[in-house]
Amino acid sequence: ALMHLPASFTAGFVIEAVTKLINMTFFFVPTRAGVYESGNAIAFGALGMAPGAGVALAIIRKLRAFVWVGYGLAVILIMAFLDRRGRAGGPRSEAASDPIEECPAPKG
Repeated sequence: ALMHLPASFTAGFVIEAVTKLINMTFFFVPTRAGVYESGNAIAFGALGMAPGAGVALAIIRKLRAFVWVGYGLAVILIMAFLDRRGRAGGPRSEAASDPIEECPAPKG
């Protein structure tokens, strides 16, 4: 809708299926450099749409993936910072302050 292209369930299914098939076929290409974009261009061209729209869609999808990776890394960094801060100077229980607890000798 945002790209002003005719959309149908069939076209979306075909584009997604062809994209997945091409990605599985060329899994050995590092970071799928160019494979994802050209696969979308071929799928769009085969459906009578502008191949440039397929490239644009692939780039938008890659940008979306980068945003989610950045979000995940930020969450991991924040969690690691909070965990480290909690271990360094946070309140500790009495049991945690004495790591060696004496056990009574067995009777018998």
